[in-house]
Amino acid sequence: MRLLPATLGQPPPRLLLSWLQCLLLGGSAGIYLQPSTEPGAACQQTRTKVICRGQNLHYLPHDLWTDVKTLDISQNFVRTLSAKAMGTLHALEHLTLSYNSLITIEAEAFRAAPQLQSLNLASNFLDREHLSNSIAFRSLHSLKTLDLSANNLDSEMAASYLANTTSLEELNLSWNKMPKLSFELFRGAPHLRIINLTSSFVLEIDAGTFESLVELHELILAKNHLRCIARFSLPQLRILNLSSNALEIFVAGETEEHHELRVLDLSHNRLRSFPALPIAHSIQHLNLSGNRMGALEPNPADEEELSDTALWYDDTSWHDLSYIMLRRTALASLKHLDLSWNRLTSFPIHFLRNLNRLQILNMAMNCLQDLTPDSTTGSTPSLRGDVRQLAWYMLKLESLRNLNLQGNDIQVVPRWLFEVTPKLEIMDLSQNSIMLCVDRNAKREDPSCTSLSGLSSLKHLSLRANGMSVVPPTTFNQTTLISLDFSENEGLVLNRDSLSGLELSLQTLSLRGNQLHSSDIGIPCLKTLHVLDLSANQMDLLPPSLECSPLEWLNVRNNRLELFQYQLAESLSGTLVSLFISGNPLKCCHLAWLERLQAAKVNVLDLAEVECVPHRMSGVHLARVDSNQMGLCPHPVSPSYLLVAILVPLVLLCGMGLYLKKRGPSTSLSFRGHRVASSSYQPSTEKKVEGSPADRLTKL
Repeated sequence: MRLLPATLGQPPPRLLLSWLQCLLLGGSAGIYLQPSTEPGAACQQTRTKVICRGQNLHYLPHDLWTDVKTLDISQNFVRTLSAKAMGTLHALEHLTLSYNSLITIEAEAFRAAPQLQSLNLASNFLDREHLSNSIAFRSLHSLKTLDLSANNLDSEMAASYLANTTSLEELNLSWNKMPKLSFELFRGAPHLRIINLTSSFVLEIDAGTFESLVELHELILAKNHLRCIARFSLPQLRILNLSSNALEIFVAGETEEHHELRVLDLSHNRLRSFPALPIAHSIQHLNLSGNRMGALEPNPADEEELSDTALWYDDTSWHDLSYIMLRRTALASLKHLDLSWNRLTSFPIHFLRNLNRLQILNMAMNCLQDLTPDSTTGSTPSLRGDVRQLAWYMLKLESLRNLNLQGNDIQVVPRWLFEVTPKLEIMDLSQNSIMLCVDRNAKREDPSCTSLSGLSSLKHLSLRANGMSVVPPTTFNQTTLISLDFSENEGLVLNRDSLSGLELSLQTLSLRGNQLHSSDIGIPCLKTLHVLDLSANQMDLLPPSLECSPLEWLNVRNNRLELFQYQLAESLSGTLVSLFISGNPLKCCHLAWLERLQAAKVNVLDLAEVECVPHRMSGVHLARVDSNQMGLCPHPVSPSYLLVAILVPLVLLCGMGLYLKKRGPSTSLSFRGHRVASSSYQPSTEKKVEGSPADRLTKL
């Protein structure tokens, strides 16, 4: 199959259009080949780049431009990489053959591509002929990045491919089968900087496997089966990911050599105690979530359990284990500590006292209840929050900005916690049992509730799913919250004064899923409110106070709204950008508000899902708002028709009166029994008829 001619000679007729495009665009713009029955005919090609992804190819396209630098043949059925197919690609720098059926790589396949820097062979069958295939890798003198993931390789097979890759810097061996990493594995690639061994069934690592890689700065061993890391000593390493293993012990060596480690991920393991980190390190991000820690500092019971666990492991002397685990670990450089999904029962204030740079602390999904501070001295401060009782800690977490306490069973946040975190900006108290204090003028702090008044530094607060029923009027006195989440507190009632104090600061408010009725919500005039979520409630009318808020994003899905007040739509039309309103029983014949918002370019993001209730006489249950509803509503009566309806009877009456007047005396009908007698009115000037009644009747 020929994609483009290799020379500028007379092109074949079927490629004349592509050749003319190449001349007009200078060979640098993308050229899409015309449809053809040949495999790969839909490839995309420029002079230096060819993309043939998913074209049912069984071989590499031939007669490519000789100066192609990037070739992508992924998601095809190539079984053999031949020297002939690669013979003209002298400028090739990036080759992707992932997700093929590749088994064989000819020995001379890469000899014609001395500038190849990136080679992706993921998801093939390179385990079958690894010894002969590895010969081709001897020609890759410029290779920097190699992906051999998902090729069913063991440690010995991978070592054969890496035997002569002396220029290699980044290696992906994930999704292979390497239960034991041998010392010889990386001997042929001494300049490796990044190694990915995710999900490779690693159970054991020989001593010295990584120590010889003096330039290694990122090592990923996630999703394996490692149970113990002992004598960890990779001082040059900056990122280490050991998440989702079965680690019960992590102990660094006793050397005082400084380690460059910046990121350590030990999440989702089986650690029962805080890891023994290197004595001198630069760790800034430490992830210990999803472990089994009940405390951060070991007690005698933990030490005994840890020693019993250590007996299961070989090749390590444990005579100094107690000293190592009790050793004071320097954490002065730590900025982000994740302790979520553990078994902590007390707030680790004693442990954190030296973390002068800590900015983010995540303790979500633990077993915290009363936020009792931990203590190793036996002197626990009172839960009433007298901060003077904490003076012995010499503690102020001046750098802490973000505290996540989601998903515990906290009922009271004591005042001392806010006192020791004077610059706290973000706090997540969702999924707890927080009760808010009512009287801010109480002389003594109420230990049975949480006071949030006076927290001038706090900007973002979540009280989602706390089972709250009421928010007292003085809750946010002297605070400057920017965002507030009260969602999923079913039965919550907000008085008009509940949010007082936030009129000039609050920008985002969530009241989602509270089953609020219109009578249960009182929102003051929030002059800076931009985002409001009122979805999943029982509201049949929106709060009129929203007229003074410069809303840009509004969600009122799944309520009981029959209409959106036109005056409110008029007020919001100047600021509102996005609206969600599906799941409401809107009236099809009262959509003037929607026309007003659409005229103001408001984007109703769920318009295709919005349904309305037509006129009751239409016989239709629900209709789409985005379709024409004119036939479902009663036609309004035009004012001209009303005028005609009034004038016509008047004209008829006047005409009849004039007719009767012109004709003379009026005729009346009288009913006597079953007969109808007619009599005429006689003017007084006429003579009376004399004679008998019979004679008079005859004369008439």
